[in-house]
Amino acid sequence: MALQWVGLKILCLLFSLAVSPSMVLPVVVNGTMGASVTLPCEGSAYSHSSTPDVLWKTSDGVIVADFLQDIDNIYFKDRVKFNREGIKTRNFSITINPTFLSDEDNYKCVCRNCKKTILANVHLTVCAPPLKKSVSASIGDSVTLPCFSHVNRQTARDKLFVQWKRGDKLVLELSSGMFKTKLLDPLFLKLRVM
Repeated sequence: MALQWVGLKILCLLFSLAVSPSMVLPVVVNGTMGASVTLPCEGSAYSHSSTPDVLWKTSDGVIVADFLQDIDNIYFKDRVKFNREGIKTRNFSITINPTFLSDEDNYKCVCRNCKKTILANVHLTVCAPPLKKSVSASIGDSVTLPCFSHVNRQTARDKLFVQWKRGDKLVLELSSGMFKTKLLDPLFLKLRVM
C-alpha cells in the first residue's frame, strides 16, 4: 500500500509538472559562427496584453533586445533584429547575425506585463566553422591562419592570453591586451607577423 501511495505521489507530481502553465521547457538552437541564427519566442497565448512589454536577456542578465525601446548593447550592437510585423502576431523571435562564439548562452524571452513572465527559454550553442588542416601560399603572400575559441563576452581584452607557435618557436603572443614581439623568433619578426 505504501509503495502504491509513493507511486501515486510521483504520478501526481509528473502530471502537475506537465501541465504547469508557468513552466517553459528549454529549446536548444544550434548556430555556426558567422551565420545567422533565430531564437524562437511565440507568445500568441498572451494576446490579452495590448502592448506586450517583451525583452530578451542572457543568463547573466545582459539585455539583448527590448521590443519597447532600443537597446545599445556593446555585445550585440547592430547584430540583433526582430520582426516588427511579428509583434502583431505575438512572434517575439530574434535573429542574431552574424553569430559569434561568445553568443553561446542561455537566453530568456521575458514578458514584463503578462501573467506568465517567461515566454521562452533558449539554449544557444555556437560552433566554429570547420578548419582546413593546411593553408597554401606562395613566398611573399599574406596568409591568415584561423584560430577560434569560446571566450566569455565580458572578458576584458587585457585578460586574454593567446600564443601561436611553430614547433617550439613562438610566432605570436597576445598578452595583457598587447601583441608581444620581444619574445618572438627573429625569423618570424623578419617575415612580419601581424
